[in-house]
Amino acid sequence: DIENTRLPDSDELAYTKNAVCVTISGPGQTYNLSMVDLPGVTRSDEDNEVFVLSLVKEYIKKETTILVPVFQATSDIATQCAYRLAREADPDGQRTVGVLTKMDRIVDYPCDDEKHLELATLVKGQGEHQLVNGSYVIRNLSSVSEIHEDPEELEKETIRKLKQHIIWEDVPFDRFGLQNLTMKLSYLQRKAHKRSLPKVRSFLEDRRSEFQEKLNELPLPSDGNPMIHYLSSIIMNTQIPLPAAIMGTMICMYFYNVFLV
Repeated sequence: DIENTRLPDSDELAYTKNAVCVTISGPGQTYNLSMVDLPGVTRSDEDNEVFVLSLVKEYIKKETTILVPVFQATSDIATQCAYRLAREADPDGQRTVGVLTKMDRIVDYPCDDEKHLELATLVKGQGEHQLVNGSYVIRNLSSVSEIHEDPEELEKETIRKLKQHIIWEDVPFDRFGLQNLTMKLSYLQRKAHKRSLPKVRSFLEDRRSEFQEKLNELPLPSDGNPMIHYLSSIIMNTQIPLPAAIMGTMICMYFYNVFLV
């Protein structure tokens, strides 16, 4: 019973560096991606803000990591911490692609042309907050009542309503939907691996040289079977003391020294 095994509130951690890994596989899985869902930075939580920031920066600084800052369509893009962190870690924007969520709420306000223009410009990779790879519009389930509905149909409905707005007419269709986002991430991952390949080769060559030096420091192997040489040395060491012991002429050096004195 999970409820009965919970730790007291005083012993629970708000955040931790430990990761929970979930592996998803199936016949329909055609992409090889590893996703790390990092905690959001909450300005109101000053006690944990520094820890979360350091955790996020530790992950996103890796050159092979694809950054996916998630923007809430209902909030100001400029004030969202994810955008600023992504620009700091990836100044040229080659490994960053944005994601817009809560677009179903924007659809409900078709007259807010200023907001629609800001978001459409962001998706196209233009404007003040442009990203080289642009952003993608996805539709997540927003309420408990939608759990039993088809997420793909909900996404298509949101996209259809958006495309009816004149500002969204020239936004390419491949900027909408989870499937297109996944394909883009897979493409960026291949590019990241291609960029890092020369460094990987250099790293492996350095390690190979180090191991070769250690191997050169090892003694040369003996001729023939080493086990035979080892057993022969034992036999040779017993050739003198063993006959002496049999003949009763073996002298114990301990008693010899004692009685000699």
